[in-house]
Parts: sequence; C-alpha cells; structure tokens
Amino acid sequence: MPVEVKAICKYTIWIKYQDGSSGTIDLSDLAFKPVFLFWEEGNNFEKVFINQSTGAIAWNDEIELCPDSLYFEINNLSPESYIMKESF
Repeated sequence: MPVEVKAICKYTIWIKYQDGSSGTIDLSDLAFKPVFLFWEEGNNFEKVFINQSTGAIAWNDEIELCPDSLYFEINNLSPESYIMKESF
C-alpha cells in the first residue's frame, strides 16, 4: 500500500510504500492519451494523491493507477515473482 506520493517533474512521480520501498515512475507513455489530457491543464499533474479508499495513485475520479502495478515496476518484479517471494 502506498503511503506517500508526489510529482517530481512533468510525467514523473515518486512513490513510497508501507514496506519502505520507494522509487520514481515515468508516466510519459500515458501523456496525451485522451483521459490523461487532464494533466496538460494548468498544474494538474502536480495534484497527484493517494485515494484513501482504494490505495490507487490518483489525480481525480477518472484517473487512477493501480498501486500494485506501480509497486512491481518500482521493485522490478513481475506478479509471479512477487507471489513466489511472499510464499517463502
């Protein structure tokens, strides 16, 4: 579960998780896709937050990213390798 998130620069966020792992994620591959055009208005990208109900990394009700997927990316894990790691 993420405990902290902040925008570092345009299209890059830093996330810290409960287990102490943290890292940056480049989201530029999502930029300019229809729903993500919200980021281009004003300083909307910098308004990133953690949705307290779902744990998702969010900007509004329409833009939420899965915290588990981002965790795997930060820690260079696949879902399968994570399951194997947790089972030992």
